[in-house]
Amino acid sequence: MTELLFHVAGGMVFLLLASCLVGLLAAGLFLRGEAAGGYLHGAELLAAAGVLISAPALAAGLLPLWALLVLATLVQGYWRVRRGRRLTGMAGGLLALATCGLMLVELPYLRMPQVSVPNSIHVVGDSLSAGIGRERFTWPGLLSENTGLAVTSAAVPGARLANGIDQLRSVDGGTTLVVVLLGGNDVLMRRPRAEFERDLRALLSHLTEAPYPAVMFELPVVAGYRPYGRIQRRLAREYDTPLIPGRVLARVLSASGGTSDGIHLTDQGHRNLADQVAAVLELD
Repeated sequence: MTELLFHVAGGMVFLLLASCLVGLLAAGLFLRGEAAGGYLHGAELLAAAGVLISAPALAAGLLPLWALLVLATLVQGYWRVRRGRRLTGMAGGLLALATCGLMLVELPYLRMPQVSVPNSIHVVGDSLSAGIGRERFTWPGLLSENTGLAVTSAAVPGARLANGIDQLRSVDGGTTLVVVLLGGNDVLMRRPRAEFERDLRALLSHLTEAPYPAVMFELPVVAGYRPYGRIQRRLAREYDTPLIPGRVLARVLSASGGTSDGIHLTDQGHRNLADQVAAVLELD
């Protein structure tokens, strides 16, 4: 079940269902009749519900407005069926445009960054990087073996954002790329959003002032946790910190055999994550 949630949280399901909804609305421009209307509007409702469930951390207010368009489209569609008109009307056209807009807003957050490595890499994180003692190795160690780079890790199981600055104490600013994979415990514990923002801001501010070149994993979030994702995206923009898309971590956590309990990585999960981090590095 946890693996399914992470799969949904990756953003690709959202794009697939949003594309299906646009396709259904386009089909309605050519269809008439009660039978066709029943099937089409039922499919549109299912696709729209899937979009709402799988939607990533879009800006606050976008999804409620979009949901109102869905409702208007279904009401107008029922009216148009009763009058023998084509199934998609003006509301449906606006919904199709709005859905395309949501996808365009999300696309930049699906793009993998490319970051250069000054001399070495330092990992700030929790048990996803430190392991829980069941693994033969962790992804920071594998990354060092696979790339030949010096990789250190201060990750500690159970760490939260508030512990991030302490994990940077021994790092020389400017000569080490800092990889941040932290905040998952804050989200799982549903810490107050104000505290989440305060601690993440403090960490990113510290990275900027040192300065430490840094890249941060975006946390995959589902409905109910989106405000944390919005905070992370907003602060990443504010402090010009590249984000490794949430789909990357979601793919690792949802992969078959990737976790031992739905959250903590197995050896295979650590291999997968090391490969994903290596993919964003610009190596000489």
